Amino acid sequence: QMCIRDSAVANTYPEISFVGLDVETRAKDSVAKALSKMKEVRFVSTLMGRHDLMVFILAEDVTKLSKVLYEDISSLPGVRFSESSIGLKYYKYDYRWARILD
Repeated sequence: QMCIRDSAVANTYPEISFVGLDVETRAKDSVAKALSKMKEVRFVSTLMGRHDLMVFILAEDVTKLSKVLYEDISSLPGVRFSESSIGLKYYKYDYRWARILD
């Protein structure tokens, strides 16, 4: 569960998005560092596989998630493509791996 403290978003649900990013090779580190500074980004890793970076985002609602994806991340120099997936039903979440509550 995620605690929502702001009454303005009391009727909304937090959104968790899993984002694969394709970035220019020379920009991989700078993009990863910029992502790491974003409040909603909870996990950043380089990958060997389909994408260059994997990002987990926890946003207070779909409006904020959309802003992070389509304004903040897409405007980073070196980002070429993003593929986002939103979890619908979580069968297992082990908080010992990464705690997402503030």
